Amino acid sequence: MTRLRQAPLRLHIGTLALPDMSPVQGERIGAALRQELARLLASDATIERLRGSVASGTLATTGALDAGSLRLARNERPERTGRRLAQRLAQSLLMPAAPRPRRAPR
Repeated sequence: MTRLRQAPLRLHIGTLALPDMSPVQGERIGAALRQELARLLASDATIERLRGSVASGTLATTGALDAGSLRLARNERPERTGRRLAQRLAQSLLMPAAPRPRRAPR
């Protein structure tokens, strides 16, 4: 049985707001975030679930994703912050809000 190769799933993070972080800390957080998201979203089952969410309209193909706020422990390493943020983003992607009900035509 031949498996069809599908186009890769792409996730673009345009802006990552990191108030009170230095540029060096931001780079370290970003690197850890990318690595952890890649790990969390790498399975075929997860990719198919995300594609299904996009196709059904429960996950938009454009727009902003809010993973909420993240409390930082005192002296938390940027790599840990990046991993925790990736976990929150993955959770938001995999458990999107229910689609808005459509209004009946008038």
